Amino acid sequence: SETWLCNNIYDNELGLYNYTVFRCERNSLTSSFSRGGGVLIAVRTELASNIIPITNSNVEHIFVKFIYNDSSYVVSSAYIPPNSSTHLYESYLSAVQSVINDNPNSLFLFCGDFNLPDITWSNDNLGLRYSSTSDIRINCLPETFAFLNYYQLNKVLNTNGKLLDLVFCNNELASVEIALDTLVPCDPYHPALCINISVESAIPLPINSQNFFNFHQASYPEINKFLLSFNWYDTFISLDVDSATNAFYDALHSCILQFVPKFSFTPSKFPAWFTKDLKALAFDKKREHAKYKLTCNHNDYTYFSYIRARFKSKSKKCYKAHLSRTESALKLNPRSFWDFVRKRKSQNDIPNLVHLNGSSCTGAETISNLFASHFNSVYTSNTSNTFDMPFLQHDLPSNSIISIVDIEAGLDKLKNLKSVGPDRLSGFYLYNIRNSISFPLLLLFRRSLDEGVYPSIWKMSCVSPIHKSGDKSDVKNYRPISILSHIAKLFDSLVLQSIQPSVNSILIDEQHGFRPGRSSITNSMIFNKYIFEAFENNLQVDTIYTDLSKAFDRVDHSDLVHVLYKTGFGDPLLSWFRSYLTDRLQWIKINGQKSSVSFVPSGVP
Repeated sequence: SETWLCNNIYDNELGLYNYTVFRCERNSLTSSFSRGGGVLIAVRTELASNIIPITNSNVEHIFVKFIYNDSSYVVSSAYIPPNSSTHLYESYLSAVQSVINDNPNSLFLFCGDFNLPDITWSNDNLGLRYSSTSDIRINCLPETFAFLNYYQLNKVLNTNGKLLDLVFCNNELASVEIALDTLVPCDPYHPALCINISVESAIPLPINSQNFFNFHQASYPEINKFLLSFNWYDTFISLDVDSATNAFYDALHSCILQFVPKFSFTPSKFPAWFTKDLKALAFDKKREHAKYKLTCNHNDYTYFSYIRARFKSKSKKCYKAHLSRTESALKLNPRSFWDFVRKRKSQNDIPNLVHLNGSSCTGAETISNLFASHFNSVYTSNTSNTFDMPFLQHDLPSNSIISIVDIEAGLDKLKNLKSVGPDRLSGFYLYNIRNSISFPLLLLFRRSLDEGVYPSIWKMSCVSPIHKSGDKSDVKNYRPISILSHIAKLFDSLVLQSIQPSVNSILIDEQHGFRPGRSSITNSMIFNKYIFEAFENNLQVDTIYTDLSKAFDRVDHSDLVHVLYKTGFGDPLLSWFRSYLTDRLQWIKINGQKSSVSFVPSGVP
């Protein structure tokens, strides 16, 4: 409790690696002060956890549920300022009782700084006991937990001999002691606590090892030699577009199997800046802490303290060196610097327990299918009732011009892209074989455009859920981002580059979205100019803002092709657009696990 955090501090800046962070910051409803307060609970990412939504927002508190060894646990953290009203305590207790009622058969742990130093707490066979040398100012809190047959476990006094931090639990076998190893320097008024709960033999947490091809260690001379041995014109001439594209991919994947080494990788539990020596010290600290807990020997504690001090000192030096390396890389490799910034700001980790419309699930594959079910629900079926629209008689292209120089320039941009698309090809791999694949790609792109057929393998996409706002365990609070293969994106960009000048010439000046050199900023500047001019002339400006929900996902393919036709596009490019939009497939991928493949009946990629 009392984290003193605010909304412009990101979870990943807190150093709680391998933990899912749940927070409740101070706001205008909980306090008249803008600083201070706030509570936080962090749960290991391997555990299925989610925040329990609470309706009342006038208390700084948070409730989190997690599953361990098939048992349910609910942990709460709260901060109630000194001299708070009875109403504030009653509001907190109302939330407590609601959480207890909604989560039967769970072990509950309600912790926090309740600022009730005058109450003396004890437990006996009948449950919670409390007393005071003076009148108890707030009776509702001890009375409620006594009525619920809970125990107050904390007996660790602060530097003034007072007890501000309380731990209520429905398990009398749980225990509380002073923590020997702390995340931050201790506040003398709030000593750090270690809460122990006995559980049955634990199920080992899974080790998420992954196999991957190391494209950086590939034998590119051998790969290029193999690819240049093909007569691509003769290979493609007797095949349709799909078969020709598949033959090309067979060659690329054959090279990977022959010339790219495969490794097994287990994600490190340590931050990127941990050196080998620092990791060794971390293990030593953990071992010496366990030894002291077992023996309670003063010499063992002294040695543990020595190792702990060495670890903290070494950790600061390693982190400082990591920051220095990252800052130095800004000029030489800007991408690595912005990756560092992105990781600090990223808050898109999906909890191991999610829910949708009252149904919840755990496990990466099951979660992936739940997201797939939600994202698929927004699509619409294409209708055959195409609306009437006059011909606009614009002179728009019926084909697209692409040269081998354009393809080579596009492949050059993949130099530092390590990401792997749904076709299992990384940008780095394609960059290193660019001189060998530019000609076969030209043949495939040309065949695709001339015949008005978009290859099926480039219609597949892998979808990543991106958190928007609100409860991270609620699937509805995510939007889909489609990940396309690098070659498909290259092809799409070259077609756009070819037709964009013609399309821009027929767009109205008020269109700012999806146009080069224009954006929401230029739109706002022109609109502001219009408003200021109206004010100068004592005129009124009425504005209507609209936002179409799921607009891009619900675009009707037949209607869109009809609009393109009426606008002036002709075959074979019009057929290519139709082929591009239809029969697309996608799957959701979370933590390496894929959902079932689903058909995409509407929308644009």
